[in-house]
Amino acid sequence: MGKQTNGMIRPRVSFFAKQASAHPPLLYMFPAQLLTLPPQLAALMQTNINVQSLTVETALTRKREHIYHAAMLDPHTGAGLSFDQIYPMVDELIAAHGSYLPEYH
Repeated sequence: MGKQTNGMIRPRVSFFAKQASAHPPLLYMFPAQLLTLPPQLAALMQTNINVQSLTVETALTRKREHIYHAAMLDPHTGAGLSFDQIYPMVDELIAAHGSYLPEYH
């Protein structure tokens, strides 16, 4: 996460997107240092970052199981659905959007 100072969490480096005025529009990523975050805010953000990290891992490894894990860790999905409900929901989403997705194993 980051370095702790005086009870606050200082993120190491974050990246922000800046849109270029080209056609088609392009996004450029550049590092930016953020202000110090209170630990409770950093913890709240980390719950979403974990899901995003698993989503990236899914894209890189093409392992279907990571899609289920990301959905299970999503705070909103996990609060409203059991694991037994998440599996078929993810299967339905993959079936509905499969033409836009790579093949997973």
